[in-house]
Amino acid sequence: MTSSPTYVSTLGTPLTPAMRSKIVAGLSWFIAALALVAAGAGLLADSQAGPVSFTTVHGQVSELYGGGLYRNDTVFVAAGQRGTDAVTLVLGIPLLVASSLRYRRGSLRGALLLTGTLGYFLYVYASMALGTVVYNELFLAYVVLFSASLFAFVLTLTGIDRTAMAARFSAAMPRRGPALFLFASA
Repeated sequence: MTSSPTYVSTLGTPLTPAMRSKIVAGLSWFIAALALVAAGAGLLADSQAGPVSFTTVHGQVSELYGGGLYRNDTVFVAAGQRGTDAVTLVLGIPLLVASSLRYRRGSLRGALLLTGTLGYFLYVYASMALGTVVYNELFLAYVVLFSASLFAFVLTLTGIDRTAMAARFSAAMPRRGPALFLFASA
């Protein structure tokens, strides 16, 4: 059967497509707002302190970033996280808002775009919540963003009408080449 699974709300009623759409849109806007705060803090909360040498328990010397939100991370990790914050602010949040609006109008392309965008937020904030950065003042925000992204991603992915999507693809569309490319890339 190609229909999406039926979820039951906490009230015991089935989750209709309209309810799913409303929940996903609300979660998307919440994610956008909280990501704006988290990524903005990562970029703007930067003191002028430079790299700090730190000797580990095993006697190895490591260079810590020394300033801002990522002050206790290595220079490499902090630079990467600041880059991720910049991409999130410049590309991720606007794309999340635009795809959420298209999704709300019932667009299949909007649903696919929103699923991919939520996948980005899921990956970024799962990484931050589960340990790519040293626990900092925004740890709980990372956990909330990870959780909200996970729920919105699952709801969006399971809500895509697979029969409508299959009808939009031609039988002559190449499958083997892209499949091999994706397999080789993985």
